[in-house]
Amino acid sequence: MSSPRYVLTPYGIWYYGAILDKLVEKLDNALKMIIFFPPNVYEELEILSELKDVEHFEDIGKAAEEWLSYVRGKVLDLNSCRNLYIAALNWKFHSGRKLTSFS
Repeated sequence: MSSPRYVLTPYGIWYYGAILDKLVEKLDNALKMIIFFPPNVYEELEILSELKDVEHFEDIGKAAEEWLSYVRGKVLDLNSCRNLYIAALNWKFHSGRKLTSFS
């Protein structure tokens, strides 16, 4: 039995878009600093992983879930932060490129 599929309402599009914007901003700010301080992105990834059950957004939700399992219990290093930033920009513009890359 497959899991139910959902469709986003306009509010849902705004909500998840705002969470994605917050994630991109956190990553961008961390990458611009002279000294790298790993951003805490756990909450944003957890929320974005909910999209795995939403029509047309499954790939973003699955990729966010993979990133979530990657960062769980770890500190995000500089290279992974860059890769997550690139992935988040891809999600934002839904370019269809590879959505995960940890190294």
